Amino acid sequence: MMDSGIYAFFTIGYVILLLMGFYRANQTGLFTLGNLLVFVTMGLVYDNGVIAIGKWIGSGSFLEKLSFYRFLFHALFTPMLVLFSYYVIRESGVRWAKSKSAKRSFIAFTVLLIVLEIVTETKDVKLKVEEKFGALRYVNAESGGPPLMVLITIIPLLAAGFYILKRQHWIWMLAGAAIMTAGSAIPLELNSTAVTNAFELILLISLWATKFYLDQKQRGVEV
Repeated sequence: MMDSGIYAFFTIGYVILLLMGFYRANQTGLFTLGNLLVFVTMGLVYDNGVIAIGKWIGSGSFLEKLSFYRFLFHALFTPMLVLFSYYVIRESGVRWAKSKSAKRSFIAFTVLLIVLEIVTETKDVKLKVEEKFGALRYVNAESGGPPLMVLITIIPLLAAGFYILKRQHWIWMLAGAAIMTAGSAIPLELNSTAVTNAFELILLISLWATKFYLDQKQRGVEV
């Protein structure tokens, strides 16, 4: 399967997660810490969708503009995973996470990461067209690997996965974060550019599963 088809498959997967998330958010409120995953997932729907249809749009200013918003949404939404990590730590029963100072610290850290990504990666990003394995997209011409923000964000995800495993014996968030970390760190020589996005999908599935698990626990339902 060409990469454009793989990205289309990923897009469908994220749309399913997003619809499930919206359904649950209608019950618990969209603007809550746990439901920040909705915004992260929306960004990934857009990201993978634009890459999936890139070869049909063709290179040019329109696809380049669509691609710029891929980077902007990444900068705005991905750091929200820090606040989701805080939510998981707090709901796992960790005492220090219940304080107002802890919540304020995580909010401040999230805002800092958003500003860092916009200033260092997004504001003056230079895009170049790239066509590989049947997918046409615009990429950062000066990219030297994963942005610092992504590397930092994975740390609270791993920490939250550890806490919920230790406190509630839920392994899947830690497993998803560990797979994402390993997938980003280990170079794989495959005839595809979609590998990293596959690890992202695994991570998001594990995070949504964790969100639904915590929702059930809050309702007092055995899971």
